[in-house]
Amino acid sequence: MDRRVNGSGSVSEARALAELRRRLGVGIPLSRAPALALALLCVALIGIIELAAGHKVALAILYVFPIAFAALYAGGRAAFLVALASGAAWLLAELGAAGLTSARPAVFWNAAVLLGFFLAIAFLLDRLVRTITQLDASRAANRAGEERFRGVFDHASDGIFIADLEGRYIDVNEAGCRLLGYGRGELIDMSIGDLVPPADRERLRQSKERLLKDGPGIAEWSLRHKDGHYVAVEASSTITADGRWIALVRDITERKRVQESTRAAAAELEARVAERTAQLRALASELAAAEDRERREIARDLHDDLGQILAAARIRLASLRAASGPDCAQAADEIDRLIARADHATRSLAAQLAPPVLYELGLVPALEWLVEELQDTYGLKVELIDDGAPKPLTQPARAILYRAVRELLINVAKHAEVGAAEVETTRRGDRLHVRVNDHGVGFDQEKMARAPRRGLGLASVRERLSYIDGTVDIRSVPGDGTVVELTAPLAAQTQPSAEAPR
Repeated sequence: MDRRVNGSGSVSEARALAELRRRLGVGIPLSRAPALALALLCVALIGIIELAAGHKVALAILYVFPIAFAALYAGGRAAFLVALASGAAWLLAELGAAGLTSARPAVFWNAAVLLGFFLAIAFLLDRLVRTITQLDASRAANRAGEERFRGVFDHASDGIFIADLEGRYIDVNEAGCRLLGYGRGELIDMSIGDLVPPADRERLRQSKERLLKDGPGIAEWSLRHKDGHYVAVEASSTITADGRWIALVRDITERKRVQESTRAAAAELEARVAERTAQLRALASELAAAEDRERREIARDLHDDLGQILAAARIRLASLRAASGPDCAQAADEIDRLIARADHATRSLAAQLAPPVLYELGLVPALEWLVEELQDTYGLKVELIDDGAPKPLTQPARAILYRAVRELLINVAKHAEVGAAEVETTRRGDRLHVRVNDHGVGFDQEKMARAPRRGLGLASVRERLSYIDGTVDIRSVPGDGTVVELTAPLAAQTQPSAEAPR
């Protein structure tokens, strides 16, 4: 124990002694010094009484009273001092009664035993005072802590709800009452389960188990207001060692409103972007259709106009050759060959721009024609494999898929360093799959993605397929060839612009 005379320990000891006297019902008003003097005087009187009575051993018990009196009024140190004085008084009374010359060793032994007894009593009383002092300090600290907590509790801007482990409310601060519109007395008669929606009660039970197992946690809840509506709150909860369920509750109605507004705005923006994307795709599809129509018109002009002009020129040239001499006939033959080459190139260009078979018979026959054309032009041998299932397609889808396959096969002929390729057309549900495969040199897709664009190529294929809700999947490994799979939605066969099943 701290024995500082002017320190807090002395004040605490004095307070503890006063508390002990209060509990024992001893109300004699004495300070420490007079109390110690009175205790020592009592020891002397007991010694005199003992000597006069012929040293009765039973009188030794009387020394306990001044020791206790000193402990109650002057503290543990005084009790030890009185205990020593009591032992000395008893020994002097014994020696006085028996005579100093006739004293036996047993006298000193008994004196030592009694002294130990007196010191033990003083020690026990000192420990009692210490314990009371510690309890008093602990109560004072608890009161201070309770006052601080109450100050925070009462003036907190957020609601503080305290419940037992069964969820019954023990205390609620003013902010919590304002949050839900109830009076404190009304909430004390309620439980947490009365305030949460019925659908959240199982979640509440699980939350309690998590708090007991894992410690403090934060969650969002809805709590019923007195007028019936639910308030969105964020609760920081914990369960203390003494079984109190404490929650710091904050109103997040405004935050939820902002979140909902932001979410709604984001959804609206997303819808607008999707709508605009759909519009752009429709526009791109219309542009692709317009481009296809332009191709067909250019092809028709080449075939009908330029082709007819070249045919008429050859006829006139034949007439000129028949009416002229040998030298002129030889020149006419050379001109005829040039015109024939121009006529063939014109017909071939017209067919490539808009092959009639694509629009008259469908995609698969057009691919069969393309295979033959690439064999003649590039020497590329292409195997076409078709599953035979109907493949109705809209006119834009037909044109885009045809030109995508043509672009891929020309890439094979120019870059794959291989003389053969495969094209496979398959119907899977409501989508058409076109697979173009070669066993050429392949390429590194990552390097290709980082490389600057040169021309249209694969990027053009991917972009055009997106116009018709199609996809492009490219798998290529350097030295192990390339596989490109195109997909596009099939059209309903009742749609007028869809091709015949093939």
